[in-house]
Amino acid sequence: MGLLVTLNEEGFQTLKKDREVIINKIKELELVLNELDPAYKILQPFYEPKIDISLSDIQEENVYVGSVFVVPGDKAVKRRIKFVINSVSQYKDINDERLLEDAKKIARDELIKFYPTYFE
Repeated sequence: MGLLVTLNEEGFQTLKKDREVIINKIKELELVLNELDPAYKILQPFYEPKIDISLSDIQEENVYVGSVFVVPGDKAVKRRIKFVINSVSQYKDINDERLLEDAKKIARDELIKFYPTYFE
């Protein structure tokens, strides 16, 4: 495959052939990607969970709570897992990096507790 193409009929034919090779490779890779996507969509929330953090009052204390959604196995229904992160007083604000790091660790621990086979 040449990147420099002469601007004539021979160059066009070479370009056309190279283009077809690339299109066929892209189609092959799209098929592989389509085969991987269902498993990826199930596993991604377990290993890269999207954590929603909010404020809550538990026993008269302001705390941050987190929640994640997962779709376990072949189930079509999302399951929400909620967890307490820590007291509000432990962080500067809801954007504190330590809060996010603590939330990630606790979320993983909770996911392991409910779905240990995904982490073996």
